[in-house]
Amino acid sequence: MKKIDWDEISLDDFKKDPVSVLEVTGAYWIARPETDEDWQRHYFLQVEFYDLRQAFEQGSASAAVTAYLLACDSGYDPPYWVQRWLYDAFFEFDASAGQKGLRALLNLTGKQRTGNEYAQRLRLDRDETIFAGLLRLKTLTGLGVEKCAEIFSHQGGGFYSSGGGYYRHRQRLHFVALGVKALCGIFDNNKHLLSDPDSWACHWLEDAQADPAGVFAEYGEAMRKAAADTNCSFTSEDFRRVEQRVLQGEPEAAPA
Repeated sequence: MKKIDWDEISLDDFKKDPVSVLEVTGAYWIARPETDEDWQRHYFLQVEFYDLRQAFEQGSASAAVTAYLLACDSGYDPPYWVQRWLYDAFFEFDASAGQKGLRALLNLTGKQRTGNEYAQRLRLDRDETIFAGLLRLKTLTGLGVEKCAEIFSHQGGGFYSSGGGYYRHRQRLHFVALGVKALCGIFDNNKHLLSDPDSWACHWLEDAQADPAGVFAEYGEAMRKAAADTNCSFTSEDFRRVEQRVLQGEPEAAPA
């Protein structure tokens, strides 16, 4: 697959010579763009198709599934590399008179809960959600990551909630460990999330800084539950300090 340096290809370049890009991504539109808005939309779609083809060539079968759905939803023929992937699997399936499983032929096998790409994607989404939530809480409270993770674990709904409630002592320790992993591990591997002003992590932080009272209200009940829990290191005194600083405008504490 030919490499594309998107920093070197402007929207005007794409308008002048779209074929050189389409030949690499393998994704061809059904109707040629007409307006500037259409050209811009298709430019970003081509970037996405390019990333999906790269992921597919690195072994991600789910990238082909995503590319097929994206093409059908966006006015494109399915990319030729997706069509070839489907053809090869269907050919083998037909040649075996249906004896070979399509999941195996499409390379979509793996343990349902832990070993396939979709389970791995859910784990990444979970970690990113914890990561973003903890960043907001650290910005809001100035507390350490362990206490922030314990507050987060008391919030009803979301990951690791149990019937809208919160986990007891042992499970919460597991959640705190996940929180530390998310904040440290995910941050170490994705430092660009905080350096890119358009990233979701920066938007979460901006929300926490722009509307601390709103974020406090969002997590207030979780803080009260955590403060009342004798197994939790977040205490009622911690809650009082956070409430006073956020709602009464005291100077922010240095992050722990």
